[in-house]
Amino acid sequence: MDSKTLSTIREDTIGIRSFCNGADHLHAMQRLVQEIDEQYRCGWHTAAQLVVRYRGCVILDYVSGKNDRQARLPLTHESQLLVCSIGKSLLALCIHHWAEAERIDLDRPIADFWPEFSCCGKQAITLRHTLLHQAGLPKHALYRQLLFGQKMSTTTRRLANARPRHSPGSVSAYHPLNYGYILGEVLQRVSGIPLQKYLEKYFLIPMKLRTTTWEPSRDQMIDIPRIYAAHVSQQPAAWLFNRIRRYGIHNPGFNLYSNARELAVIFQMLANGGTYRGCRVLSEKTVRSAVELRYKGVDATIGRETLWAEGFHLGGRKTEHDWRPGPAMGVRSSVSTFGHCGHMSSIVWADAESNLVLAFTCNGLLNGKGAARRWQRLADLAWGAVSQTD
Repeated sequence: MDSKTLSTIREDTIGIRSFCNGADHLHAMQRLVQEIDEQYRCGWHTAAQLVVRYRGCVILDYVSGKNDRQARLPLTHESQLLVCSIGKSLLALCIHHWAEAERIDLDRPIADFWPEFSCCGKQAITLRHTLLHQAGLPKHALYRQLLFGQKMSTTTRRLANARPRHSPGSVSAYHPLNYGYILGEVLQRVSGIPLQKYLEKYFLIPMKLRTTTWEPSRDQMIDIPRIYAAHVSQQPAAWLFNRIRRYGIHNPGFNLYSNARELAVIFQMLANGGTYRGCRVLSEKTVRSAVELRYKGVDATIGRETLWAEGFHLGGRKTEHDWRPGPAMGVRSSVSTFGHCGHMSSIVWADAESNLVLAFTCNGLLNGKGAARRWQRLADLAWGAVSQTD
């Protein structure tokens, strides 16, 4: 395998060389690269990035495809892609950071920080309820928000006047958009800092990251690959996401732009217990609490068994895998494996016990089974690669 295929991040070169010290390791890396390229040939994406880290070192950093379907611009390791709901995990980290710094209990009602939110039966909804998708507002005004690109201030005002569908904590139902609006509004109110500035100040700058953003500039937007439907069922979603990409609709739990390198660094920090390259970003206690299993059961929005931590999916086999591909984080994953996916496309996860991190970004939307199959293939190959060192 040549240096172009096994592209390295400069400061981790020694780690890659020490990992790929034999034919078996090189073959394992080749299989991962071949899988990405095969998915490209199958039309599952036109642009993709994959980074795998093991025990703190990068063992694979690969780019496949072009910037867009006309191939006008090259895709690079630094290229931004829309990674959708992976933003929920980063927003959750900001909430956990603020709670740690201010010594705030996540069981405090949201109304303590956002008084207008208390009306219409929402007085008891807490920060923790929202982190676990149990606030009772899973799809309130969902299509209006997507189709008309409402400003965050307009949406939060309507959410403050909304009536929940369920009593807080009684039902887990994934909140595709309102998760970001609720937690984002709370964080801005209590910190007095815009969300992107908060993310930069406490996470991106300490870890020397430059690309991850909820607010790309106009110049950056030009270079971001378009989302396209790799399955006919995703054509409406692709149209909506490209509209979001074009017009800069802002929702911190839904429209994150990043790349595989930077997402892998953020999850490496979590796998390290809150540190990265000697810089303490979160306390070990906060990280443990954030990725701990808090709910296991059927999610009313997704319609399947789900394992939730506070801002993260958890790995491991579920009953659905009797008839559906998965687990998305690999058959060797467990409740110590945590991460988040972006709508039928990208995924990032880390395993705390093995210190394995995988970040995959792409621009092709598959249906549910197709996305699960794609994620599982990559995850199982990554697990297989590192098992040869054990």
